[in-house]
Amino acid sequence: EGKLIGETSLDPTDKKLLSGFCFLTEKPITIVANTGSEVADTSKLEKQVTDLGLGIFIMRGDLEMEISRLPVDEQKDFLADLGVTEPAVKRFVAHIYSRLKLLSFLTAGEDEVRAWSVRSGALAPEAAGKIHTDLEKGFIRAEVIPFEELVAAGGFAEAKKNGKLRLEGKGYEVKDGDVLTIRFNV
Repeated sequence: EGKLIGETSLDPTDKKLLSGFCFLTEKPITIVANTGSEVADTSKLEKQVTDLGLGIFIMRGDLEMEISRLPVDEQKDFLADLGVTEPAVKRFVAHIYSRLKLLSFLTAGEDEVRAWSVRSGALAPEAAGKIHTDLEKGFIRAEVIPFEELVAAGGFAEAKKNGKLRLEGKGYEVKDGDVLTIRFNV
C-alpha cells in the first residue's frame, strides 16, 4: 500500500506479531533539517514533510554550535536574538518525546535523583513499574508534586509542611515533570 507500518491501523495481535521484527517504519519518523547559520524559508519543506505524516525539526546547527561554546550567561542573549528560548538539543529532545508520545517523571531519594520515561497517559502503577516490577504489583499510592512546585517550596520537607504533596491512587495519570514517591507493599 505504500504506507509506513506505524501509519497502519493494525489489530493488537498483528501489532504484537510485527513488533518482534523491530521495523524502523513502525516508529514515528522525524526529519532534522539543518539550515546552517543563515535564515532560511523552510515553509515549503515543512509542508511536504508534514503532508507525508512525518515530523520535522528545523535547526541552525552551525550557529547553535558556536553559541554552545559561549559562557552560559551569554548563550541566552544570543538564543533570544535568534528567537528561541532553549538550545536545539533541548528542543530536539522535547520534539522526539512528543513524537514518541512519552513523558518524563522523576524520583528522588537521599542520594539519587532520576528521570524515567513512560508513555503519555500512563497511570501511576505503570510508572511505578518502570522503576521496578514489584512497585507496580504492590502499588498502593503515589506521593506526587510537580517539579516546579518542589523547587519553589525549597525541597520535600517544606513542600510537605506546606501541604504541597498530594497522595494519588491507581487511577492517577502521571504528568510530565511529576516527582513521584511510590508507596507499595509486596
